[in-house]
Amino acid sequence: MTRSIAYKLILILLSILLLVHLLILAQLLPYEHFWGGRLTSLEEMYVFESSAVLVTILMISTFYAQYRLHKIEKSNKVLRVLLWIFFAYYLLNTIGNLMAVSIWEKILGTAFTLTMAGLTWKVLMEKE
Repeated sequence: MTRSIAYKLILILLSILLLVHLLILAQLLPYEHFWGGRLTSLEEMYVFESSAVLVTILMISTFYAQYRLHKIEKSNKVLRVLLWIFFAYYLLNTIGNLMAVSIWEKILGTAFTLTMAGLTWKVLMEKE
């Protein structure tokens, strides 16, 4: 897999994640099945999901900006530091998903964050 394909897969997966968070915010998906099954109120869901939407938009923006730089064979140290932070976040989130109450989050969440960690690793490790 090339670095460009990894970027495109990341952007597709993050777009799907953003859609899921928006569906939860719109109460079209039950929040009880997310966040490890630990949310206890609608107000709590709004806080968690709003922050998740903002973080996901930050991730999409960062990966897209780095992808555009990659296409013209340039790099940006700030964006690369953010990608390393995202990589660590995905690994920690994988551990959190493994401890989720919901079996669906345990399976799908773990697969998602592990995939994102692997793709981010690919982006970070491939030679310039």
